[in-house]
Amino acid sequence: MGTSDYDIFVMNADGTNIINLSNSTNLDVYAVWSPDSTRIAYKSSTSINEDDIFDSNNNMETFIRVVNADGSGGFRLPVPEGVTRPNYPRWSPDVSQILYSCGSTIVESPDANGLKTVNNYQGICLTNVDDSSTIKIYEVMIDIDAFKVLYYPNPTWSPDGSKIAFIGLMEDRTTEIFTMNPDGSNQVQITNDDLELKREVIWSPDSSMMLFLTYQGRALSRLYSVYSMFSDGSGTTLLTETVRFNPMPTWID
Repeated sequence: MGTSDYDIFVMNADGTNIINLSNSTNLDVYAVWSPDSTRIAYKSSTSINEDDIFDSNNNMETFIRVVNADGSGGFRLPVPEGVTRPNYPRWSPDVSQILYSCGSTIVESPDANGLKTVNNYQGICLTNVDDSSTIKIYEVMIDIDAFKVLYYPNPTWSPDGSKIAFIGLMEDRTTEIFTMNPDGSNQVQITNDDLELKREVIWSPDSSMMLFLTYQGRALSRLYSVYSMFSDGSGTTLLTETVRFNPMPTWID
């Protein structure tokens, strides 16, 4: 397979005045507007052969970039030492911070037999946009063989800004939904069930409820279901039976 080159574009609501905001040779994806509509954050990765994307020794560089809505004033968010896979940026409701998944691949020195140990971590980072200070507020080691680097915490802000919800990886390699304070404190597991692997948490506009997805199977054979629950984890309700493609649910305010 070849390399990929995606860019971030904006346009008027009627489809006119299309502007290329990123205009790079990188793979620029997952663009999100700031709540005040003045800036856009997105993930940018240097292009490599797609067959090498799961190779821990590849030279792909990934970062989160922020740009003004007209394409000016672009800058990269700093990441903590060792972080190599920042992903899925999310603006805080007050536009002061950006939340994102932040993975690391640590290759330890060879032992006496020349064998190297590759440790893969997935975490959650939080950056203050104004002063670029960054902290890591969650981290867990992942099994690259079992998850093919497809486990992400997928952190997301409650609309009132008081909580962050994320997908936590348990010791038995299942996933559950947690909430925590914006500084990473008071991490609370709010689901405890035998549902399939979870992904995506979508808060209701008033922060009182959540939608979430579960999935089973791998890659092109993956099946999804959609559930709702209250934000304390109670009242879990199945909304859709299994469907082939990611249903991408959303709330209507």
